[in-house]
Amino acid sequence: MAESPKRTRGCFKMGCFGCLALLGGGLIVGGCVAGLTVLENRRSPERQQTELLQELPQVERPKPAEPAREVLDRSAFEIDAADVSEPGRVILDLTDGDFVIEPGEPGAPIRVEADFDKVGFELTESYEAYGETGWIYRLGYRRKSMFRFVMNQGEKNVRVILPRDVPLTLEGEIGRGQSRVELGGLWLLETDLELGAGDHEVSFRDPLLAPMGRFVVEGSMGKLDIRGLGNASPESVQVGHSMGALTVDLRGPWARDATVSASGSMGEMNVRLPADGVAFDVRRVGVFMGGENRRGLRDAPRPQLGMPTLSLTLKHTMGHLNVER
Repeated sequence: MAESPKRTRGCFKMGCFGCLALLGGGLIVGGCVAGLTVLENRRSPERQQTELLQELPQVERPKPAEPAREVLDRSAFEIDAADVSEPGRVILDLTDGDFVIEPGEPGAPIRVEADFDKVGFELTESYEAYGETGWIYRLGYRRKSMFRFVMNQGEKNVRVILPRDVPLTLEGEIGRGQSRVELGGLWLLETDLELGAGDHEVSFRDPLLAPMGRFVVEGSMGKLDIRGLGNASPESVQVGHSMGALTVDLRGPWARDATVSASGSMGEMNVRLPADGVAFDVRRVGVFMGGENRRGLRDAPRPQLGMPTLSLTLKHTMGHLNVER
């Protein structure tokens, strides 16, 4: 039996009313968001300059060990192994700013220098000790309101200065913005960082006090530069980047064998290999869609007794992969 005209018109009318209700609700929500955004951004910024100091327990530095391999020159490393049962942990939660992390003086506390708009942003820290020498230091910097937009990047600077002679791990997130993370010269046991959209650089200009255990960095969107990893000599390297230019620089005096895995998704990926003193075990190198240059793997030195070997896995999805020495 065919449906009656009255019922058809009734369903059509109810559907129209439903659509109008949804549209009206969306307009109300959009208006509220717009209103909150206008009100929030009418608040005048208030510039604040802050310095935070956190004293840390002092740890007796181990004496340098004799090199295990006569052929390998380990003179660049002051400590052969960092056998620390209670290391410190520096945990970052930083976003929407310009961030600098760098080494300070031996025996100094953790120092944070900040210059920011205290109306739109907040800087927080906490410290927790455990055991005899263990501790956890947390540093946070983020926007107070999702409705506030601050365009002047020059008023959002956070500088973190870490002591050179304290065993620690560095972990956490550096979100949207830009960062320069210089870790050379530290007693750094492990690095595990997640980097948001923006331009970021993690570098080791000087050798660490001891070879690092694990180095993990995950990038998001923008430019990511990893420089001087040989000066850190991590046992394992894992670097990934989603979109943008990625540079992984493995140069420096490697002190041990290592497993190196680097991957890019979209953009240009550059890998710089040590010129000498290191052998390579190439497990996988290639790009799924794009071009590649493997000049750096040609005429690689043959493994010799005492020579560190880097096991390489270099993968790129879309773009250009460049491997040079």
